[in-house]
Amino acid sequence: MRPQRLRETATLVVVALYLILNYGFMLVRMPPNVGVPFGEILLMTYLLWLNEVRLLPRFSNTIFLLPFLTWWVSGIGRAYFAFPEYGLVAIRDATHVIESLFLWVGFVFAAREENIERFFRWLPWILGISVVYGIGFPLQETLKSFSPSVLSSAGKSTAIFFQYTNTSVLILLAAAYLMIVRPKTIALGPMLLAPLLLAYVVAIFQARTIYLQVIAMLLLFAWQYRSSFVKMSSALLLGAMAFLVVSALGIQFTGRLGGAISIDFIIAHFGTIMGEGEGELAGVAGGVDLRTGWWLSIWERVTSSAGNFLFGLGYGFPLIDFYGPGGATIREPHNSYISIFARTGVVGLLAFIWMHAILLVVWFRALRLCRRARYRLGQERLIVLLIYFMLIWVYGIGEDAFEKPFNAIPYYFFWGIVLHYSLHLRAKLKAPLMARRPLRDLFRGNAHARSARS
Repeated sequence: MRPQRLRETATLVVVALYLILNYGFMLVRMPPNVGVPFGEILLMTYLLWLNEVRLLPRFSNTIFLLPFLTWWVSGIGRAYFAFPEYGLVAIRDATHVIESLFLWVGFVFAAREENIERFFRWLPWILGISVVYGIGFPLQETLKSFSPSVLSSAGKSTAIFFQYTNTSVLILLAAAYLMIVRPKTIALGPMLLAPLLLAYVVAIFQARTIYLQVIAMLLLFAWQYRSSFVKMSSALLLGAMAFLVVSALGIQFTGRLGGAISIDFIIAHFGTIMGEGEGELAGVAGGVDLRTGWWLSIWERVTSSAGNFLFGLGYGFPLIDFYGPGGATIREPHNSYISIFARTGVVGLLAFIWMHAILLVVWFRALRLCRRARYRLGQERLIVLLIYFMLIWVYGIGEDAFEKPFNAIPYYFFWGIVLHYSLHLRAKLKAPLMARRPLRDLFRGNAHARSARS
């Protein structure tokens, strides 16, 4: 196998392992326990592969580089200057910046059109495996006893397999994929399987973030993909009916929080987002005040000086004073956007927002191009990927999503795929370069396309 082909295969394997095994694979090093994570090894093969320098002009023509360079230079620069004092911990805390370089990995990987097709054949397989993997969530503790272990950064033995930190995201994406693509190879039927997956995630994983993710998916479908909005609304209705049937039969299942699965429990659990809850949910509701306290404390520290406000507090130390089970130090305040602001200041936060605005512009233009050309396959692919991005955005509101490599690496890798896929779409559909057109024209075009469809 040619070295380039071998690297491309290794890329898909490593990204797949981060997606499916999540926290467990994040801890795997080479050499074991003391070495370098596989994600960083893979990243270096792309950054040091000098032959890929020829793609830089194409990369810079696809996006406006200033906010990306600002993000990388300011973030990695802060980690570099913190290294003499804090060592490798400073580098680890800068994950949300370092892993964003996988944008380049995805862009280089997608340089060949056959790799794009390979990626879109690979993605449904990953989602299918994640669904099967996620079925074991209720037996998580039992299954972990059969898994090989690795030492965490705190020196605790941790199972590599049967960690389900981000599995709910992949199952939600699988449900959305079924509703959008409707593959005929699914024996159970996509429109029957999708509501079952949604009901399973909501009922068993029992996380407030999941409720917000489902709402965000509904809003996205209503805005950009009306037919899928109807499908997903119907799926949620079927899921609610399944809850009612289970309750009527007197069958009781418990989810992650130990509460019996029911509509009443889900409504009460959702209400704890506002910090209110009674009985078995009182502790869950109390976590809202705890997190609010963290965020206010961070705001006071960041705004204590002009330097902190502009460039952040830096890396190498926990942002909060809190310890998890077993005495493990909790380093981030369970909100990625506050972590970014705290670590890199207003300069880093604005660069992060700006570069995402640019990425979204590329996505919108690619989607508009597919719609004008009536290229349904391209539309489906772009919308499925946007749903994944949106799930991670929402995930970052209540968790440290971008600070975890098993989220950040696939996230930016997928964005790199989108960037180069947009170039292939222009060539395939014979469209002119649209990178310099005003944003107002972009949104006018979308409005015109929506009115034409309706």
